[in-house]
Amino acid sequence: MNKFALFVIAFAPVLANADEQCGSSQQAKLLQVEKELKWAVSAIPAVPPKQAEYFSKEEPAAALSGSPARIGALTQQPFYEEWGVQTSLNQALTDIDILKGVYNSKVPDEFILDFEARYGTGLLGDLVAIADTLGRYLEQQSTKPSPMVVVPTAFKLDTLAITQSGAVREIIMCAIKRLSANARK
Repeated sequence: MNKFALFVIAFAPVLANADEQCGSSQQAKLLQVEKELKWAVSAIPAVPPKQAEYFSKEEPAAALSGSPARIGALTQQPFYEEWGVQTSLNQALTDIDILKGVYNSKVPDEFILDFEARYGTGLLGDLVAIADTLGRYLEQQSTKPSPMVVVPTAFKLDTLAITQSGAVREIIMCAIKRLSANARK
């Protein structure tokens, strides 16, 4: 059984209630998610460019080496957690840009629905990565004598992935429901 079929089966109860959710503009939901993610980017301290370049090269190399010492040395570097959050947020914003490009194009509705389902699913995966990296970042911040993130911001960051995943799930469910309806015609 393919992944799409498993996905539809897993979310069948949600699909049954998607009719009333699909009336809203999917683009508006996507723009709200984008706004929240851009806020999060601004709330996380910037990583120095040389450090970010180092992490981009060293993380895959450390993972491939399988060396606990190398991985440990990498993850203990200053700005590593900030880099992980920024990378996850930027991937999600890239997926949103792709969806916005499709929405603004003159392609058939079936193509848009396919992209909503595909990139929306990718965006949900991005939100899982964001939740994971934000959790590690906020945990690290809580151990510092003077954390860089204040409590209200930390709370909003901590709940960001959960609150935005609902809107993304609605986009995906509407796309799947409309694709299924088109297939039955």
